[in-house]
Amino acid sequence: MNFPGRMTSGALLLSLSCAALAQSELDVRVKPSNDQLKANVEGYIGGVGDRDEEALLRFSRGAEEQARKAAQALGYYQPQIDSEVEGGKTPRLILTIDPGEPVHLRNVTVRIDGPAASLKAFRVPDNAALKPGAVLNHGRYEDAKRIIQNQASRYGFFSGRFVSQKLLVDPQAGVADIELVYDSGPRYALGPVSFEGDTPFDEELLQRMVPFKAGEAYDSELIAELNQALQSSGYFEGVRVDAAPTAATDNVIPVAVKLETRKPRTMGLGLGFSTDVGPRAKANWTRHWVNPQGHSYGWEAEVSAPRQNVGLWYDVPLDPPLTDKMRYAGGYQYEELSGTDSLSKLLTVGPEWH
Repeated sequence: MNFPGRMTSGALLLSLSCAALAQSELDVRVKPSNDQLKANVEGYIGGVGDRDEEALLRFSRGAEEQARKAAQALGYYQPQIDSEVEGGKTPRLILTIDPGEPVHLRNVTVRIDGPAASLKAFRVPDNAALKPGAVLNHGRYEDAKRIIQNQASRYGFFSGRFVSQKLLVDPQAGVADIELVYDSGPRYALGPVSFEGDTPFDEELLQRMVPFKAGEAYDSELIAELNQALQSSGYFEGVRVDAAPTAATDNVIPVAVKLETRKPRTMGLGLGFSTDVGPRAKANWTRHWVNPQGHSYGWEAEVSAPRQNVGLWYDVPLDPPLTDKMRYAGGYQYEELSGTDSLSKLLTVGPEWH
């Protein structure tokens, strides 16, 4: 029996579950409308969780401060921000924002000093958002710094640094000045490439796969090309290329390559059907390397009712070994020509330059 004024454990559990499901809401209203500012404020504040009306009132002061920071990030340094809390089943925190006039850029200096200044590929960030007269945007300022630092890392200016990085804002005058000056320092070079691991190949063959010469100016793309070249050679299961600036001597970075050779043989089998030959079977076998010079060989065959063929090949890598090779090939094909009583027999043999 349930007595008046008492709540059963089941009813209490249901009540708690419903309360947990009731989420508070954040309502950001920017006047005049500004979608970018609205989204930035919502991102800064985040969710308001399941706060009740009283908790939202306490939270509102911090939310106003976060909204002010979000506005300043987009150049609005004198916003008018009002907050109110609506109660009810779903409590709501309402922020009404009048951003006011934004701060505009007045003097902008973005400059690269040092050897990087004469490197055409090293570009100064050319962004309309960092021109005099543009609205101040802290994100664009940080982007410009990041672009310079990323280029310095790519092209080997590992001693580079910002000798000046200033963002001066005068909210009362509504203007801001930017000064970014980067001294690149010397450009590092790539040293000799050394190989280690369980590789049976001649050093001469491995060095022919390196896409740069020792002493060439550093470019991270060259390191990526070396890694890709070794991966695509067909000889290795694992490749790790290390070129750490911390290991440099006199601004020359040694390149160390760790190799794990793949299994020397693979075999493939396949079954299929096509309208011209009906059921067919395919098979192939490859020896990916047979000696320290990287030679390889293999065979492939296809069998169907009207056609049978088999081919053999032997490859010798040339220079460069990843794109040029001499193939010695031979094959035999037997085919019954469709709709006739004729037979075709074809024997091929000879060298091919790929």
